Amino acid sequence: MEMTRQPPRPHLIGFRSSKFYASFTACFAVFTYTTLYGLVTPMIPFMLKMIDEGIFLPDNTQGGLIFYSTHGVTADVPRDVQILAASYLVSCMTASPILGYLGDQAKHRRTPMLIGTLGLLTATFLFLFASNYWMLAFARMLQGASGATIWMLSLILIADTYPERIQGLQTGTMMMFHDTGMQTGGLIGGSLYSKYGYKGPFTYSLLMIATTSILRILLIERRNNPIHWFDVSQDSTPRVSEADSGIESVAHKSQSSTGYRSQSPTTHKSQSSDDVKGSGDDVGAEPRTHRILSKLLHPRLFCSMLQTFTIGFSIASMQLVIPAHLGDEFGFDTTQAAMAFMALCIPSIIASPIAGFLYDKDGPRFLCSAAILVCGLSAILMVLPSGARPNGSAVFIVLLSVFGFSNALAYSPMFPEISRAVKSLVGEKEETKGLSYGLACGSWCLGYLVGPLICSFLYTAIGFRWVCVVIASIMVLISAPLILIFSGYTKKKQPRRPKEPRPPAPEPVAYINIAV
Repeated sequence: MEMTRQPPRPHLIGFRSSKFYASFTACFAVFTYTTLYGLVTPMIPFMLKMIDEGIFLPDNTQGGLIFYSTHGVTADVPRDVQILAASYLVSCMTASPILGYLGDQAKHRRTPMLIGTLGLLTATFLFLFASNYWMLAFARMLQGASGATIWMLSLILIADTYPERIQGLQTGTMMMFHDTGMQTGGLIGGSLYSKYGYKGPFTYSLLMIATTSILRILLIERRNNPIHWFDVSQDSTPRVSEADSGIESVAHKSQSSTGYRSQSPTTHKSQSSDDVKGSGDDVGAEPRTHRILSKLLHPRLFCSMLQTFTIGFSIASMQLVIPAHLGDEFGFDTTQAAMAFMALCIPSIIASPIAGFLYDKDGPRFLCSAAILVCGLSAILMVLPSGARPNGSAVFIVLLSVFGFSNALAYSPMFPEISRAVKSLVGEKEETKGLSYGLACGSWCLGYLVGPLICSFLYTAIGFRWVCVVIASIMVLISAPLILIFSGYTKKKQPRRPKEPRPPAPEPVAYINIAV
């Protein structure tokens, strides 16, 4: 009887399948996607201006952004910019749950991640060679869908690689790369544009995409790969043990009774009554997606999605109205407003890993409710500083920093929390990471889309004060109490194990020396 040959072990498998390499690949992928988003955003008005004047691919056009700002803007450009931003968010919002579900069905995460990178590459070329408005719109929508793919699959890869007891910290670290890319993309694009012309930022984009593609091609997942590849007897890298890995491998289950999946039994509370109810096998034969969609109004899942929506709503609204308020109230010019705006962005980069660590340590209930409460209070206090008062601008910037820090502190834990909420409704045996993260990202994109629409109208009609009142009311009166009441588990200290009684000391033995 002919024996089937097992596939040979790849080269450098110890490094290519390590936790560090998987985490670095995921974080760099998210950083690439957000950097390219931030890089293109300030150039879109200039692209629209060039299309309007029939100028395509200018060679070494120095100071293009200055040209745009000093030669006037047609009335349609601001409207077109808003439509393009909305098309990006709608694409990302609708694609996130779908792509998350497809990511759950994929045997390996690498293939859909590469497809998302290919979409990002196509969008970059469309931006580079755009000669009319529909090409820009299609590029923006494709960028949103491919960005959602990269975001979803990177989160899933982190969840596959690390055990559940430290996923908050790892997700927070990824969110730090996410926020860093968002904030530095525009600075990188502007500096490259001023030095190398129109093609400079896009050349940088292609290099970033090529690098992240190579990293993903070299990545080897432990999920659904032959178990003998990771055998400690054949590799100097220690095999991931059952206690240190959160991976559930179908292939491994068929070959060994000890899989890679584990959930630490001593680090969680009873994970609330919701976890206990949904973890059994009585989920029935109804398709998983139908079960989840039919339970979107379950308190724990709905409140987590509401908080994600609230955070997207508040941060997008503040990003829109803060620069205008700084100019109107304190007389800041564009450069001063941009520097003050960093007070909103930099604290969020610092807060993300801290939030993940605290989530792993104490759970989401008190952390997220307190953070969203502080965020709402800082929003309402922003109406007090004014240009007529001494140090009014300094006080406003401090409050803005508190707002940005607490906003990020409440945001990062929502990804693992929504994942746990979905798992509690569907059951432990089903793969739900992608769909869970898709719901989280979709909720955030919806808030990020709706917030500027409402708050721009409020700011124009009745002023900055009522923008802060609306944001604070949603956070303090709705989101914080619901999270405090309905969010998931809170950890408690494990009781100390009683000391085992020491065995009685052996009786002394007498030795008699007999002289011969």
